[in-house]
Amino acid sequence: MDIDVMDIDEIEAAEQINLSDLGESFLQSFCKKAAISFFQEYGLISHQLNSYNFFIQHGL
Repeated sequence: MDIDVMDIDEIEAAEQINLSDLGESFLQSFCKKAAISFFQEYGLISHQLNSYNFFIQHGL
């Protein structure tokens, strides 16, 4: 099973790998891909506005 093509939910569900054992390079790659996907889907401005609106409604 190739870890590079698995997502975090699959890894945790398999209970075969502790996330801390994945290694820094895998986690950096995963986080980079997740951030790119998020901003492609929602955009930077949308994220900033949603964050601001949440802060106004709920505070710290």
